[in-house]
Amino acid sequence: MSVRQQGCRQQLLKKLVETSGKSVKDLAEEIGISHGLLKRLLSGNYEFVVKEEYRSAICSYFEISDDELFPFVAAN
Repeated sequence: MSVRQQGCRQQLLKKLVETSGKSVKDLAEEIGISHGLLKRLLSGNYEFVVKEEYRSAICSYFEISDDELFPFVAAN
């Protein structure tokens, strides 16, 4: 059985944010998520599974698959 990993693939998200050329605050606003959530995901300080609506918004904005940025991991 697999479950979503907590947080996201931090390095990939950092790269996407950097290549956007926008500030984290402006980007979060454009995506439709809170600045705090995006900041925590980028810093690796998000210890929960990201809600589907937020995953969808982020992935849609960056035109990337949900599984690529928010992968499944084997459940213990």
